[in-house]
Amino acid sequence: MEKDKIVFYVRLHKQLPASFIHLSLAMSQYGIKLVPMTFDDIMELPKYKRLMILALVNDFDSFDRFKRIRRRYLDFAIINEKIRLIHLSSFEPIRKLRREEQAKNYLFLKLPNDFDILAKETYQFIEAKQKEIKTWPFSLEKSNEFNG
Repeated sequence: MEKDKIVFYVRLHKQLPASFIHLSLAMSQYGIKLVPMTFDDIMELPKYKRLMILALVNDFDSFDRFKRIRRRYLDFAIINEKIRLIHLSSFEPIRKLRREEQAKNYLFLKLPNDFDILAKETYQFIEAKQKEIKTWPFSLEKSNEFNG
């Protein structure tokens, strides 16, 4: 069986929203585990690989908190490929991250939406990123061509 994929869920409030449970259950069908953490805690994690994080922004309060996180570090981290963001929002996508070179580290999904659809889109994004890692810069079979 395939190893579970871990996605860090950015806690924008002290209490998790009720929608977290529904989203987590939908994600688990695709082998995705949502791990709720504050953004400060996420930033304390080792940076040896790109972190996959998910932010659910569905009201004005969470929108304001998310904007503060973006100003502090998030946009910089996405542009510099330290973080991959799955952004579920009732608001607009982040404009400066919609450019092609940044889009590879950013997925925007509009709310309201069905949790199963959000989970499927998230799974496809994660799978595409894992394939990029496995095939960069060339496959192992081709690498033997350079060894003699």
